[in-house]
Amino acid sequence: MKSIRITSGPLIQLPVIALCILSLIGCGSDSNSNDNFESNPIVCILLLPLCLLAVKSSTEPDDSVTAAIPDNFLVEYDGSNFDGPTFHLSWDLPPANVNASQYQVKRNGITIAIVNEPRYSDTGLNGDSEYCYSVVVIEENGNTFPANRSVCRTTSWNTSRITSPGNLISLGLDTSDHAYIWQVGNNGQKDDYTNWQLSTNQSGEWRQVANPIDKDTGKQSLVIDHSYYFEKPFVNSGKINYINNFPGKWTNELLPYSSHIPDTAGTISLVSHEGDNPQACISHPEAERLSYASKVDSKWVFQKLAVITAYGCQLVLDTTDSAHISYVDSNTGYLMHLTNTSGIWNAQLVDDGDIYPLHSITVAYTNNVYIAYYDAVSNELRIASNATGVWSRQSLGVARGSLHNPAIASDSAGRQHLVYEDESSLKYATNVSGAWQIYTIDAQDLINSFEIVIDSIDMVHIAYAWGAPPSQNITYLTNG
Repeated sequence: MKSIRITSGPLIQLPVIALCILSLIGCGSDSNSNDNFESNPIVCILLLPLCLLAVKSSTEPDDSVTAAIPDNFLVEYDGSNFDGPTFHLSWDLPPANVNASQYQVKRNGITIAIVNEPRYSDTGLNGDSEYCYSVVVIEENGNTFPANRSVCRTTSWNTSRITSPGNLISLGLDTSDHAYIWQVGNNGQKDDYTNWQLSTNQSGEWRQVANPIDKDTGKQSLVIDHSYYFEKPFVNSGKINYINNFPGKWTNELLPYSSHIPDTAGTISLVSHEGDNPQACISHPEAERLSYASKVDSKWVFQKLAVITAYGCQLVLDTTDSAHISYVDSNTGYLMHLTNTSGIWNAQLVDDGDIYPLHSITVAYTNNVYIAYYDAVSNELRIASNATGVWSRQSLGVARGSLHNPAIASDSAGRQHLVYEDESSLKYATNVSGAWQIYTIDAQDLINSFEIVIDSIDMVHIAYAWGAPPSQNITYLTNG
């Protein structure tokens, strides 16, 4: 969006505009009046273009304003500083046509520093507190530009940016709690998923893992099994593909279809079974079907579930390896829960509102199920749970801000951790204190996708993509 640039130019243009106004008033006045200002038709005709030019030049949008707003603004947390919690700020230099001489750094709307370089460290902060930062470019003539959108961080979060930019597909951890991120590389095409990349911080720094698969991967889930091998299903031209690097070599197989499985697939949610046998729920939006697939002894086995009006599905396994599936009934709009804990598939009503098919499911160590979802009627984010034996619902009182799935995960104590996007920013919510507390992760409106996982020592790992193509970026956070 273009903004109005405020420079020294209007100081010269204002007298011209004033003269124009007086002249045009005189042009429209009665020539027989006794006013001291007498109009001349020729002068009026000559002044009119000049007036229009002066007004236009004083309000003309300037692309350099948008270019001067700091881009790639990064706020990284450093909890090891001797002087106290610290945030390291950095941003890109503006283009050459912007004569930037200094930068005005603001914290919570108040200027805290004027710096000469595109970086600043804010130290001595309070723990467990939220701080919002923005930067204003100052030109050599003292002219200032609009600040960038504030980025808010909470002290205790370690932040890093993935070295290879792109759009986030999913986040996973191995058994040593190393993070792996599936992503789509930047190629300027919003819906092109062929430039597929895998990054990891296993070595202590983020690097790419080479893989030869070059297909339309879609936006599906990542699984890292107990043997450190990767598994991932995706949809290519409406068919289900399954890839893995076992035993150390990337392979891609097209899942076979039985007679009751339609030739298209939408949402796929994959989990790794005990013994590293994958299981998946598959929704078929065109046929309004829900299927369940598992791979045993190198063979895929499909089940057509009794529910045939499912839209979207999310799958988790509990401690007994029973499956729990959340989905939205496409006929009623109700949120449903499907499980085989009794040995047969049983569906339960979770919420009879008008539910968006975007939701997330998790199982606590007590095998209680939690589902995060948006209600279209109240336009609010809700958490449903069967911890009391019946389904209960709780509203977080926030509006749905995007079409991204809320992402929920449980820690070893059965507490929940949630990432979602409201109308203006990316939020993190948790009930570790017994009540839901909400923190801002990033207060920008170009969040593309996000994921959350909990590791073996209950550290929270969050990854999210932000920015507009072809300048998308992925930020990774932990609270350790």
